[in-house]
Amino acid sequence: MFKRLMNRKFRFSISIYLFVLICPLSAMGHQKSDKHFYEQYANPPLIFIENLGQLDSSIKYYERGMGHTMGFTPNGIIVNLLTNEQLRSDTSKKQSIKISEDHDTATIKFNIVGIDKNAVISADQKQTTRMNYLTGQQPKNWRTNIATYRSITYSQAYPGVDIRFYGNHLKLEYDVILAAGADLSGVRFQIDGIEDMNLNSNGDLVLQMHNGRTLTQKHPFIFQEINGEKIQVTGQFKLYSDEKMHVYGFDVEKYNQQYPLVIDPIIQYSTFWGGNENDLGNNLCVDSQGNIYIVGTTSSGEFPESSDPIEAYHANEDVFIAKFAPDGQSIIFATYLGGSGGDFGSDIAVDDSGIYIVGNTSSTNFPLKNSVQPETSGEDSDIFLTKLSPDGTSVLFSTYYGGYEADSAHALAIDSTGNMYVVGETMSTNYPYSVSFVNMENIKNDLNGFITKMDPTNSQMIYSTFLA
Repeated sequence: MFKRLMNRKFRFSISIYLFVLICPLSAMGHQKSDKHFYEQYANPPLIFIENLGQLDSSIKYYERGMGHTMGFTPNGIIVNLLTNEQLRSDTSKKQSIKISEDHDTATIKFNIVGIDKNAVISADQKQTTRMNYLTGQQPKNWRTNIATYRSITYSQAYPGVDIRFYGNHLKLEYDVILAAGADLSGVRFQIDGIEDMNLNSNGDLVLQMHNGRTLTQKHPFIFQEINGEKIQVTGQFKLYSDEKMHVYGFDVEKYNQQYPLVIDPIIQYSTFWGGNENDLGNNLCVDSQGNIYIVGTTSSGEFPESSDPIEAYHANEDVFIAKFAPDGQSIIFATYLGGSGGDFGSDIAVDDSGIYIVGNTSSTNFPLKNSVQPETSGEDSDIFLTKLSPDGTSVLFSTYYGGYEADSAHALAIDSTGNMYVVGETMSTNYPYSVSFVNMENIKNDLNGFITKMDPTNSQMIYSTFLA
């Protein structure tokens, strides 16, 4: 069991002072801003990702975001959620060494009852954003340049009925689209993984979770477009009698069946998981063209291997690196980096040759390349130093670094030749150092500062020193 260290004051301010002297701000990629900047860029529209083998084959497309993961299968969608308490309790504190713990999540399945076996799942509105998954130590299992889309459609889920899912900022909407003359009575959804389901006074569909929390679908907006005019139609959710099965559909009053009908609910899950500094990003930098790079940690996790949707599963954290266009309106790429344990991205820097990231990891299979230290050195976390290609699709250099106890990297800078300067803290008395400004006999299993200079081009530690 990994240790969790209590929050401690960052006690080696002299190291920060020396760090700034060694690495001026101009070498740090225009450096960082405050939390409000992260929030500006951390809530892009939902995008849906094609599954090219990075997930179970039953998942055709998926969406992975703040505190959740959503997968689209031939029979419906699976949604995994983390609670607000779990997210807030796992927020990374820069002055402490963060060790991963598993998370229990809520898993819900929205099954499309009686879906036609010939229904086709397709993605529309292809985006310029590309996703990269550099997880584990086997490059053959990495997936890069994965396409993303703005909507997913189940075509002909029922005769004359399409079901389309799309994002509205952090909210998921879906349209049940009936062709002219199509029958609505057979359109039903059955939900697994909830305790209860009811309608509130506003006509919203409220799903009661096993942990006492709720997930809400807003009263549907129902309309037809006739001769260029959008005409609202009266209707609501309809609950079916078998409470244990949790089945719902829609009840719509008289409408013109010579024209298509659209039923548009909104799944308000954003109120369920809320925000979380861990997923908003830990640091950022800007390149010479004005592109913004954010590094952080995501706790979204993946899908359970079990077919039982109610079974709790465990999700560890991965590092994410996101590159935004200068106007902040689009993501150029997002790369996930990590192993089977907890991985935390602390800081980031860029130059023309690549993207540099540091953090700490408890994964024994963190991605490595030309490593200085090819294995973890103890039972606690080590720091990692990684350099990616400019497009985020490949690892140019990556290594563990640390001692027997917990080690954590907090800040990074690079110089004009691409050397990495890392400041952090360690509890390891055997942290690998080359010079020291302190008497090593005074080093104890307590938090001590360090500065490490690494040459990723030649895979060489240039110097490393304690600053107790």
